[in-house]
Amino acid sequence: MFTPETPPAQSDYVNAINEIRESLSERSLKVLRFQFQQPGRSVTSQDLRDHFGYSSIGASNLLYGNLGKQFAVALRMQTEPEDSSRTRYWKALATGDGSGEHFIWIMRPELANALVQTSLVDPSRDGLIMVPDIDVHTSSFSAVEGRQKLVIHLVRERSRSIVSAKKASAESLACEICGFDSTAVYGEEYCEVHHLTPLTELKEDAETSLDDLAIVCANCHRIIHLYSPPLTLDQVREKINDGLS
Repeated sequence: MFTPETPPAQSDYVNAINEIRESLSERSLKVLRFQFQQPGRSVTSQDLRDHFGYSSIGASNLLYGNLGKQFAVALRMQTEPEDSSRTRYWKALATGDGSGEHFIWIMRPELANALVQTSLVDPSRDGLIMVPDIDVHTSSFSAVEGRQKLVIHLVRERSRSIVSAKKASAESLACEICGFDSTAVYGEEYCEVHHLTPLTELKEDAETSLDDLAIVCANCHRIIHLYSPPLTLDQVREKINDGLS
């Protein structure tokens, strides 16, 4: 019997998908696709609530739990010990990270690969192209990036040190696209750093300088990566201008 510690293989997920495919609701398919496309294939209840327009995170938890139950039953997967009063069916879909402000569901790689194999998702929209920065310590203002790292399949490392250096060297943390300044609005310094060249296009051991990075707000960063290939800064600016005209 499968458990979170001994999870199903990709082939097992493929078999499960084929078994329940006709019973998967359109909303369930949208949830799977949405999570697959998010950075690191990670979502929170809040993400689902906001994206699908739910009134509360309770609705998100219920939907994700029910979807997990469908997979758990098809996989014959025991998501919690038999003597536990909790089910936590979401473990059939994801691993969890509760270290931050919101609990994060991280899609199991075996499931993600099975979704690709069964053509339920578009592999070009894979959220692993936006995996979170990996902590690499260096004091230089340029850093080696693009080194191949085996996670599920080959993904690209990012150097957090150069991201920190970009923020430290900037005169302002205002978004280079729309001008939004978190400090002025919220009284809190916050921004995101965007790689102008997608990491998937970098040659192995390519060196990234501060000029290869742009400071952007969370909204503009998300719009950039809604498209494949990602939009340029100018293309997002054009969208903003078109919306205001």
